[in-house]
Amino acid sequence: MVLVGDVSGKIAIIVDDMADTCGTLVKAADVVIEHGAKEAIAIVTHGILSGNAIEALNGSRLRKIVVTNTVPHAEKRARCDRIETIDISPTVSFFLGFRLLVYPYVVAVFLFYLKGALIMVSYLAGRGV
Repeated sequence: MVLVGDVSGKIAIIVDDMADTCGTLVKAADVVIEHGAKEAIAIVTHGILSGNAIEALNGSRLRKIVVTNTVPHAEKRARCDRIETIDISPTVSFFLGFRLLVYPYVVAVFLFYLKGALIMVSYLAGRGV
């Protein structure tokens, strides 16, 4: 794994679309910590967390992993206190209603709340836009 950029003295935020066995997240956390990051936090859209993912997370250098509730994981969360869940149902219901007004321009909007900051990532598309 290759690190691009300087993470010395910083909080490294590792973003991924899904975490299955968490091997890549654990390795990425190791790399950024070895390069001087103060801590590593993962933000993942779909926390599948299969196989030995919980054991990998508990033994990792990740301070926490933030996942949405697109995949049920309550029993896994009970075994790993590093898992933090974001409920996406209010966001999905709001933007499904909003989409009726602006279709076809807003395709997807993702909201993440991390350490007091709201991060919004949106993907815009449409005919001729």
